[in-house]
Amino acid sequence: MTSQPLINPEKLATVRLATGEYWVRLALSLTHEFTGGDLVRFAPDATSSIEGADNLSSSYDRANWVSGVTSGALYAFRALGIPRQRVVLTELSGRLRASDMDGVANGSAIAIAKLANRELPSLRPEGWAIQAQVSEPPLAASSPAGQEERAASSRSKRLMILRGLTSRELFTLMTHARSELSAADLESIRDIATERLPGKAALPHAVERELLELARTKDADNGDDGGKEDVNKIPAEPGAVADRPRCAE
Repeated sequence: MTSQPLINPEKLATVRLATGEYWVRLALSLTHEFTGGDLVRFAPDATSSIEGADNLSSSYDRANWVSGVTSGALYAFRALGIPRQRVVLTELSGRLRASDMDGVANGSAIAIAKLANRELPSLRPEGWAIQAQVSEPPLAASSPAGQEERAASSRSKRLMILRGLTSRELFTLMTHARSELSAADLESIRDIATERLPGKAALPHAVERELLELARTKDADNGDDGGKEDVNKIPAEPGAVADRPRCAE
């Protein structure tokens, strides 16, 4: 059993059971493998507040309700066949009768099953409405997966910004701030130029000229430059065909 991987301690399960006006809410995580002592402990900033709804439950203290959490946890570890880990409660609240102790145990068992991505088919609390969810830990920024996710998100955002620029703005960016553009930015701009010039290949050495043509045609059609000559025009490369003059309007 101990050879099985332990459940990530950063995962948090929250479970709420309710029947009529009585309810219980638990939030818990699992830490290191349990070797002895108290199976269930409270986190330093935990919320613990259960209102007793009858005479007997009104006399219960926190230890009484925790015994229900312990009972449910032990059942879950046994039924699921997973290693026992210490249970850390960050919340135990509700309004219960003494006869509702099973609700606490069931909530604890359901929470651990959710953390293990498993189900407990034999556990079907009759008369209780159940809500359960698990909060997954974010990918660590230093992990390969975390770095890849952040890089992909950054590329996506930058591409969205670039697509929002006019052809003239892209041309200005390429000519005056090229040193600040990454290789991915340059590739994105070339892709955008290709999309805006159907049937033409925006090769690396020609992308500025392609963007300039866009700026002088499409943007000019929208009145961006009033038909004036572009002061940022790139001189023709040796052997290249000179820019064709535009027809007078």
